[in-house]
Amino acid sequence: MFPKDRKSLAERTAEELFAKDHVGAVRHLEGADLMSVISVIRGVMKSFCQDFRDAVEELRGRLVYTCVADSRSGEMKVWVTATQVEGVGVVMDVKLFHQTEASAEADELLADMMGEIESRVYGHD
Repeated sequence: MFPKDRKSLAERTAEELFAKDHVGAVRHLEGADLMSVISVIRGVMKSFCQDFRDAVEELRGRLVYTCVADSRSGEMKVWVTATQVEGVGVVMDVKLFHQTEASAEADELLADMMGEIESRVYGHD
């Protein structure tokens, strides 16, 4: 889909963050649909992060949502991907890239973000 000289946001982000310290979590959001999850992720990113870049791109025959942002403190980078999987719902991967000494803070932010995403997807307040 992308010309050889133009990489997707997902590919550029993967290259930029390759082998950097991070914490992460993968969730299978059963019964969810990708467009609804994208709306939720955007809302959560507005709450937890500075301005973000995002895109829905076709990669290897699947639609992939990618969102990249700096945390509010500016000390961590947040990378979220989400893909619709038939028979499952949406598979979402959230990673926070951080300095080694900030791993506890990154764990806490990750837990807060994941909890907020799941709460909004499933309509829990």
